[in-house]
Amino acid sequence: MTEASTWWSTTGTGDGPSGGYTRDQHFAFWRRLFVGDNYASQGPLKGYLGELAVTAGTGKVTVAPGGAIVYGIPYANDANVDVTIPTPTSATRIDRIVLRASWSAQTVRITRIAGTEGGGAPSITQTPGTTYDVKLAQVSVTPGGVITVTDERQYCRFATEVATENLADAAVTYDKLGLGSVTNRGNVKQRVEGGFSAVAQGGSTINFSAAFGSAPAVVAVAQDTSQCKVAVISSRTTTGFTVRVYNTSGSDVGGNIYWLAIGQD
Repeated sequence: MTEASTWWSTTGTGDGPSGGYTRDQHFAFWRRLFVGDNYASQGPLKGYLGELAVTAGTGKVTVAPGGAIVYGIPYANDANVDVTIPTPTSATRIDRIVLRASWSAQTVRITRIAGTEGGGAPSITQTPGTTYDVKLAQVSVTPGGVITVTDERQYCRFATEVATENLADAAVTYDKLGLGSVTNRGNVKQRVEGGFSAVAQGGSTINFSAAFGSAPAVVAVAQDTSQCKVAVISSRTTTGFTVRVYNTSGSDVGGNIYWLAIGQD
């Protein structure tokens, strides 16, 4: 296939097949739109009903109502689903709760993947065309029947980029900036360095005591009690800056400066 488009009247004209569109064409469309090829574990829909959240109970976990896209296959559930969690006999066991797409059964269903006592979390299966799992949670259960749920949901999102103009001014707050996704103020160490330096006629390069993480902002003020001078910074790098000192006639005369650099460490 080279170029193709959907969804046309199925008359046999152009890209509208006379026999109708296939199941796989529908799945491929939704997969391209939402999860692409780079986000294999994304699925649950954020903000829809209970978002398929998994909570612990006695001898069970409960999966809240919600929706998902599982490898391009739309899924929805409008009621709580209880999943029985058997109690292990001798050691803690870790199970997984997943949404499982089965091509042979033609279904997507909430499924428990049983772990082994004393072992780690069981593997999931992601084989398109056969069986495809999207993780909802890990469930740890002790021989005493104590169940602990660890959320593993990765929300489905458009497989595209968000342009700046598509963000409302108040839509992104500092608290919404997650660690590891956008560097926020909590991860940035600011540094201030300053000094008093002599600048030669023709200019001098002033080196910082240590490199900044990026080129800092630098201000410089000429110091001379006998005449008015101006300090002009011609370049800045992470390791230093170049500065010249001019008199009121515009001549490069050199002199002493006070300077201050502010930037990320």
